[in-house]
Amino acid sequence: NLYVLVNPVRVTLDFLTLLWSNVFLLTLSNSLDMDFGEQKPPEHADIKVEMLMPRVIIPAEEKVENQPDRPEAVQVQVSKLVLTNGRTEDGMTRTDLLTTLDMYGRAGLFASPEFPNQGGQGHRGVKGEVIPDFLYQHAEDCDDPYIDTAIKALLSHVKAEDA
Repeated sequence: NLYVLVNPVRVTLDFLTLLWSNVFLLTLSNSLDMDFGEQKPPEHADIKVEMLMPRVIIPAEEKVENQPDRPEAVQVQVSKLVLTNGRTEDGMTRTDLLTTLDMYGRAGLFASPEFPNQGGQGHRGVKGEVIPDFLYQHAEDCDDPYIDTAIKALLSHVKAEDA
């Protein structure tokens, strides 16, 4: 298990840094995907990252001389950000997700067939619905989140023993 707590952090993004980090992470990912002939099932690790007061700053690409009041950057800050691959807090059940999706689905922004919701049919058969189907499938326990068949087989074996 991995738990990381990050106190106030400030990240300034610029185009060249994003390009560099993308290339670096892709290269790292490709180098770690080597198969050494071992056929053991992958292990599961619970990961949780909490950030307190994170701030992301996106600076303007160029400074405009004739506009002294023009902002030089956009800043986004939240009080707490939690990233995890498991349900760790109250109010994070599938039922809670379905309740939230239904509430947003009835809201004017998401249920209206007008712009910007023009398009095909959504999960509930409403034309122009913008809430993705996979969120409803997950809330209704109709999805298959296990890409790796070894993990799915292991979990189904554990569920069968518990029954």
